[in-house]
Amino acid sequence: MVKGEAKSSVHVFAIIIVVALGCWFSWYSNHLKFINIPLGYEIGNLSWKSGDEVVTVGSRKISIEEFDRSQQELNANFSSNNLFQMKMSDKAIMKEGSKKLHLLVENQTINKADFYFDIVLDDKVIYTSEVLKPSQKVNIVKLDKSLPSDVKGLMIKYHISSPVEGSI
Repeated sequence: MVKGEAKSSVHVFAIIIVVALGCWFSWYSNHLKFINIPLGYEIGNLSWKSGDEVVTVGSRKISIEEFDRSQQELNANFSSNNLFQMKMSDKAIMKEGSKKLHLLVENQTINKADFYFDIVLDDKVIYTSEVLKPSQKVNIVKLDKSLPSDVKGLMIKYHISSPVEGSI
């Protein structure tokens, strides 16, 4: 009888632990706050912010539609060897208190140039990437310190490096 009672005690204890872990995980995940951070972009004299309807080219502001039309004309009139294409997310996601920022910045395979980027908060560079060669991307950025939970946005500044050797 003692063996049977011991087995029952172990089963009851295991069930209590599983229920307690489930309760803790539920509480923890409900109190975990994710922050969506809008991103702005700057490449040379071209800049825009996610969600805006306006693109700034130098000192001139144009609508997103006009900018897209001009890009389509450029794509139609120039060979793809002369164009620079990248893929990027419109927002970054961060867990509150975390130093990891989840976003997407990708140097497209078609490109002939490398680039790196800075992440800027309140006119201060808080991260500088490694050089990204064509077909390389960044999904997670590890910051030196966590961002404030009330951050309103970040700016991504691109710096195009020299063309890849043998592409010209």
